[in-house]
Amino acid sequence: MAGKRGACLRGSPGYAHEPRSASGLRHPHGSPTLRALLQERLRGLSIHADAQQIVTTASASHALDLVLRCLVKPGNTVFVESPGYYNLFGLLHLHGVRVIGVPRLADGPDLDALQALLKTHRPTLFYINSVFQNPTGSTLSATVAHRLLQLAQQHDFMLIEDDIYADLQSVPSTRLAALDGLERVLYIGSFSKTLSASLRVGFIAAPSARVQPLVTTKMLTSIVGAPFAEAVIATLIENGSYRRLTERLATRLTRHMGSALVALDDGGWSVFTPPTGGMFVWARPPIKSSEVLEERARDCGVALSPGLLFLPESDGTPWRRLNVAYMQHESVLTFIRTFQ
Repeated sequence: MAGKRGACLRGSPGYAHEPRSASGLRHPHGSPTLRALLQERLRGLSIHADAQQIVTTASASHALDLVLRCLVKPGNTVFVESPGYYNLFGLLHLHGVRVIGVPRLADGPDLDALQALLKTHRPTLFYINSVFQNPTGSTLSATVAHRLLQLAQQHDFMLIEDDIYADLQSVPSTRLAALDGLERVLYIGSFSKTLSASLRVGFIAAPSARVQPLVTTKMLTSIVGAPFAEAVIATLIENGSYRRLTERLATRLTRHMGSALVALDDGGWSVFTPPTGGMFVWARPPIKSSEVLEERARDCGVALSPGLLFLPESDGTPWRRLNVAYMQHESVLTFIRTFQ
């Protein structure tokens, strides 16, 4: 059976005509078929990238690691959002850089706080999760995006736009990469959040001058990525399966978000900002004691991650990230409403 599936895939446009080198290895930038499809998809977000500006990776985390290897040196300063993506903080410390948190608001980074930090710090990079941000679920506004790019130009720092939840958004919002034209922005995408965590394929759309260092570093660290997985994704995009899947997923998550927000309101929780979709909501329980909170969670069979994981400064916080998909389970709803 596996042989039949493999034969079917090898006969598909996304696999059969991929060029190989004399050694049998595929294109170092990644699958030309997939990159052409990604170029078209980015155009739908008003991001105009040449296929040669797109580099496929083993995941969004791999893409981020490549960017950091190419753009930062030990001792550099990198701005991140607070709260923000906790895996990023560890990766940045691994690269020996200084991590500075910028408060995240409902419409993006706090620009007043950012301008104050820029008076005393010279960041090399600023990492932004623009759509359905992890963990707050908030989305970058056009006004903040424009001002952020002005500050990046004025203070000479690059922006990493992590847009791994792009395909969960029914109506596209403003992207930094669209406004910037891929001059000061490196754009990262992924399929792991929409297809499967085990299907490890991501990509970077980068300024032309940044592409070759990224490709060279990719070759040194992972050879050529995952051609089979890239061919699978190319086939799913070409035959329309990926579009249908993500449309259903986005609709379901939007519905789950609505019911989750109702449950949180009923339980007396405070919501940072009501997300319009995506996976996460950032909420504060109606009690101050973390010990009581965690005890009640255990009684309901619910595992809670400490909110401080999402803060680069590792300060304590009463806020918690909640996944709306899990909030459909009765045990989680019982826990949420136990404070009524």
